[in-house]
Amino acid sequence: MIVPYQVFQDLGISKRLARDFFVAFARFEYALKATGFVNEGEAYAKPNWELWAKDGGRRCAFTASLQNPQAEIEQRARAAYDYISNAPPKKQKWDATKKQLYWDDTCPLQGGTELEKMVDALKRIRNNLFHGGKFLTADSPAEPAALRNKTLVMHGLAVLESLLTLDTDLSFAFYH
Repeated sequence: MIVPYQVFQDLGISKRLARDFFVAFARFEYALKATGFVNEGEAYAKPNWELWAKDGGRRCAFTASLQNPQAEIEQRARAAYDYISNAPPKKQKWDATKKQLYWDDTCPLQGGTELEKMVDALKRIRNNLFHGGKFLTADSPAEPAALRNKTLVMHGLAVLESLLTLDTDLSFAFYH
């Protein structure tokens, strides 16, 4: 089945951008598992983003790259961090009384460090795009939903790209 063009038009992002984000996200999760960052004791291999993000060296390197971005990849990551931190991806919730979905924009990013917060943001972007029905998002006066969707996905790709620079083993698994 081919997804109708209208679905992507309502979402506000191109098929290519959606594909690029999903492939990069999925490949990053594969790389996490391939390098041993899996949840122990589970019946199936589930990537453990949180364990990966808690590494002191990676946290320090990510923070340093945000504080003094030199390379283009670091500058894109800084712009992404600023945008996402100021307007985190919303969480879709269920109102049992009204029996309807709604978007909660009061959920702060989880984590004690910049890296952990960006990991939370990446997972929200992916979940919202994949599961959340982002095409149902109402426009805000400040920013149309379609533009916000596109901006979050583009910034998500920038963050993923920057995270690959923090771990050579993970980067090798991602690209091979």
